[in-house]
Amino acid sequence: MVVFRSNFLHGCNKWIIKVSLTAWLLYLFVVAALCQNQQSDKIYGKVLDGKDSTPIVNALVEGASLGSYAVTDERGRFSLDHIMGKSDEIRISYLGYQTLDTIISGRAPDTLVFLLYESAFFLDNITVTGTELETGSSTRIGRKAIEHIQAVSLADVFQLVPGHLADNPDFLNPQQLTLRQGLALPAAQRNNALGTQMVRNGIPFSNNADLQRDVSILNSSPGTDPVFSTVSGKGADLREWSADNIESVEVIRGIPSARYGDLTSGVVLVNTRIGSHRPEAILRVNPSLWQMGVYGSFSPNHYNTINAGIESLKTNQDLRNSHEHFQRFNGSLAWQRSKNIFRLKQFLSVSYGYDQYREDQETVSSYLRKYHSRNWRFQWNSNLLFQFNNRAFKSFSLNTGLTYSSQQSYYQDLITRDIFPLSDALVDTTLIGKYGSSEYLNQTTVEGKPLNFYNRIEALGSIFGPLGFHHKWRGGTEIRYENNWGNGRQFDPFTPPRQNYSMGDRPESWKNIPGLNQLSAYVEDRMLTSLFEKDLLFSLGLRWDLVSTGRWWDDPVGSVFSPRINTVWSVSEDISIRIGWGRAVKSPTLSQLYPGKRYFDLVNFNYYARDPSERLVIITTRVLNLNESQVEPYSSNKAEAGIQLDLDGWGITLTGFYEISRNSITYTRQAIPLAYDKYGIDSVRKGAPPALIPEPVSVDTFFAGVDVPGNVLEMKNSGIEYVVDVPEWEALNTYLSINGAWYFSNSNNKGRIAEPGFIFSNTSDPARIPLYEKTGDIISQRLNSSVRSITHLQQAGLVFSALWQVVWIDRHRNGELSEFPVAYMDRGGAIIDLTVEEAGLDKNKDLLRVVNAVAWVKYPPLHLINLKVTKEWRQGSRFSFYVNNIFNHRPLHWNAARERYVRRNPSITFGAEIIYKIK
Repeated sequence: MVVFRSNFLHGCNKWIIKVSLTAWLLYLFVVAALCQNQQSDKIYGKVLDGKDSTPIVNALVEGASLGSYAVTDERGRFSLDHIMGKSDEIRISYLGYQTLDTIISGRAPDTLVFLLYESAFFLDNITVTGTELETGSSTRIGRKAIEHIQAVSLADVFQLVPGHLADNPDFLNPQQLTLRQGLALPAAQRNNALGTQMVRNGIPFSNNADLQRDVSILNSSPGTDPVFSTVSGKGADLREWSADNIESVEVIRGIPSARYGDLTSGVVLVNTRIGSHRPEAILRVNPSLWQMGVYGSFSPNHYNTINAGIESLKTNQDLRNSHEHFQRFNGSLAWQRSKNIFRLKQFLSVSYGYDQYREDQETVSSYLRKYHSRNWRFQWNSNLLFQFNNRAFKSFSLNTGLTYSSQQSYYQDLITRDIFPLSDALVDTTLIGKYGSSEYLNQTTVEGKPLNFYNRIEALGSIFGPLGFHHKWRGGTEIRYENNWGNGRQFDPFTPPRQNYSMGDRPESWKNIPGLNQLSAYVEDRMLTSLFEKDLLFSLGLRWDLVSTGRWWDDPVGSVFSPRINTVWSVSEDISIRIGWGRAVKSPTLSQLYPGKRYFDLVNFNYYARDPSERLVIITTRVLNLNESQVEPYSSNKAEAGIQLDLDGWGITLTGFYEISRNSITYTRQAIPLAYDKYGIDSVRKGAPPALIPEPVSVDTFFAGVDVPGNVLEMKNSGIEYVVDVPEWEALNTYLSINGAWYFSNSNNKGRIAEPGFIFSNTSDPARIPLYEKTGDIISQRLNSSVRSITHLQQAGLVFSALWQVVWIDRHRNGELSEFPVAYMDRGGAIIDLTVEEAGLDKNKDLLRVVNAVAWVKYPPLHLINLKVTKEWRQGSRFSFYVNNIFNHRPLHWNAARERYVRRNPSITFGAEIIYKIK
């Protein structure tokens, strides 16, 4: 990764953009010049309903080699560009029907006829598991698989991805997706989820402008979440994504295409249903939730389709307890028009999520303690694609998305403490303060209004080059703008949230925070040739991203180039091997770029008399502006190799991978010395505050503890993923699907930390603060397998599946931490470095920290068995039932690190759903 910062970046960005765009235009010119060697042909075909041979209108036909596409007309006909004399993979898809993937060998006949069959459990070859794709580590999950696992949210779908574990639906906490990672530091888990790019209908979903945060250092670690529900600084909250309107999901865990940016972990492509299908009503219940939904479509003619749907969900951890619950609402409207050379899709959606928590009303204080979060989100997406007959340029697309959210979080608490001094100063100053109440009700509101704009322009084409290479190229540019105009964190400064350690607190607005801009350009060449008369595919991509705040050139954050390479060689018809390497880059979020200000109220003089008129408190307020902290875009280097085998009906996929990010963003607690004056009494006056000595009697120093973001988090993930599809046992109509992974994860915070025991003490007056080199380190391993047995009774429209999930290895330990400091800070703020020998001297024994012995925390193998049943009627209606952890196996095991027993496995639960389709 190359990162240009400060003055150099400011002076070179225009030159970088000119060079990048010139190189891209030169590439397109070469493409156009070489297109004279094009050796393409046309194939003609019809797409018919397999049941009654009626034409299917608006079916999408895609050719893999040239990147061309066609849409069937009112008679089901289409024509598609095709490489003369070469085999080609053709994909035909239509909503509500099974997608057809077929190979066209050599020169196609005059007219091909393709039959599509309605997707129903009565039909053969229904897939209810994930399908591994040949290029890269990618799993595609279709509609029938989503229906059979009875997914309530998008989070439930990922149990079909190799290495992921099945769990009960959980709606009382934000649901996050982490890819290829075992147990890690909380900051590493947050960054993994944040670095997983969710793309819905071609438009990336971003949390970069989410600022729903709180400020509290009371008995909390750096970066600790607030009491209310939030995903600020994390990935998307998957609870809000209903699975009932999803047509397919593709999870890219390896090296993604250069067209995907602002990521480090992977990409999830979500396609919602758009097209003609019968209206359906959904009712889903289990012991902790109920859900209802209605979806339908309307086609005024052959070329236009309108889809609409609504759904509502409410859940409690315990239906007998209404003190903690989550509600969700989703509404969607989509329009699609396909005719001749263009296809237009418009999506409009609204979602609502509401978390509430209130403690049981046992005492006055618990009665007053409650918090909630509300989130309204409005989203508009537009996808416009033009198809051309040009030899080199095949299509041009314009994708635009606009998302606006209205977020409100609230918490209140009855706070009881000693009478303490308060100030509402907003700048560095010394003022007469006032005394707060010993008991008061704090009410804090956090209001955000994030806006995300996205636009991508892309061109796609193909040419034949020298040496028998066929090039399928794409190039494009992206613009992203993200900002938050919320009122921010608001409360009465004289009844503030609970704080300690002389830390003040003030309301904070977000309206003046600059927006986050990202400008990107990418080019990618997918080259197909032969090696020993076997297909060899190279995919070479290069992406450039510029991140800035405010105006493009005035406040640059970073400029980064990301190369990506994928290679697939079909050794034979049954064996293919692949290898890839690439770099992915993630922009800092607004919450990381602008952590806000921290206030410290230092008492210069405190005289609390019985007579209120004689009281006097003088407070020096010191303001630390953390918005000036410097963080940069961070990257992940990814490498993998894999093999796919199809031997006598056995499908086997093995993938080894290694990923490392050395500059991810996390928080470290730093000490900042603040000097302030102490005053003494000159004389005491009756009925009036005392007179003070004009000059300070002494100068004291307070070490303020501040959590500062920085590029100091290192994450390493490696391992093996495997998928085995066993041939069907025809006598029982049963087949097995096996997948799993062996993960090795290592995460550590390399930032210097100030010892909290020295900073946050009301009584100690340290002469110096020790600084340690590494603040946290976790090493973990996990080996798991998921064996699914699927029985498909076609004539009865019945699918029965059993999951046997085993976590064979589950262990972790803390990394080696030194007891010796690497430096210390004196009361003047100077940092004095120490060698190991110097740190071990007797005079520095007071700086040593206690380091616990490093030992593995190991668990024995853990087994889980889930059952799922789906029964479908002829008209497409169905009934489904599931039982998770059917034997209620939840063993207790001793956790040496926590010194307590922990219960493993989710609790037993069951649920049912009824989907009724109207003819």
